[in-house]
Amino acid sequence: MFYTLENQFLKVEINSFGAEPSSVRDASGQERLWTADPAVWKRHAPMLFPIVGRLKGGGYTLGGKPYQISQHGFARDNEFRATVHEQERLVLELTETAETLAHYPFRFTLSVEYRLEGDTLVKAHTVWNRSEKPLYYELGGHEGYCIALTEGERMRDSYILFPGMTEIHPIQTDENVFLTEKKGCLPLTDGKLYLTPGLFDGDALILDDLTCKTLVLGSDKNSSRVTVAFEGFGYMGIWSKPGVEEPGYVCIEPWSALPDGAYLDSALEHKVGVRQLAAGQQETLAYRMAFEV
Repeated sequence: MFYTLENQFLKVEINSFGAEPSSVRDASGQERLWTADPAVWKRHAPMLFPIVGRLKGGGYTLGGKPYQISQHGFARDNEFRATVHEQERLVLELTETAETLAHYPFRFTLSVEYRLEGDTLVKAHTVWNRSEKPLYYELGGHEGYCIALTEGERMRDSYILFPGMTEIHPIQTDENVFLTEKKGCLPLTDGKLYLTPGLFDGDALILDDLTCKTLVLGSDKNSSRVTVAFEGFGYMGIWSKPGVEEPGYVCIEPWSALPDGAYLDSALEHKVGVRQLAAGQQETLAYRMAFEV
């Protein structure tokens, strides 16, 4: 089922399947979210839970017991239940099922609140451990934002601004695209990383040492901006499908944890950034997306 949030600045459509936004239109009527063209990338903004990325061997161990789980977890492929729907606020909820318990042995509630505040869409995730044992989880966003919004504009005209930074240090990956303990270095131009051809040939740029908690997607060809503020998220992924320029998109992905590392064992408890909730505990992680015209 699709739900609509609307104010004078934004009109947002959200699918209860996966709790995934499917459209964000600004005050001018311009679509700002990737259209999920199946020939390119079939999703708009999937939610990553209870893991980020894929795991070696397609699984993990917990207390020595093996479990299999799909890339990015199962939240993006499950139906959420709406508990609140107002003009500018929507709350969607997912709880465990017999199927999820086979892959992730916890009783949990994942509540996702979408809220409009002027030209900003706030997305707040609350995870509640309803098990009688510690719960381990990872969580992330994967919003694809439209670029090349004007006639004749190219992907390479767009950039991501890292305020106050002069270079970034993507974590290098091995031949199977699992993280290593090595890093590269990409210099920035006045704090800007331009989305040039070949930038994502090695898959996503994965960052764990950003000194800023706000990134800005902009273009030299128009005044539209997307500002993503992700205080509380320790990691960042930036990705677009290699070889796609026009029409184009880029994903700016706040993550609470890193994908699997080639140097790690299979224990979920040992994943970098994995969060732990005691029995009955809950916590909220949120980020904000401002859409300037």
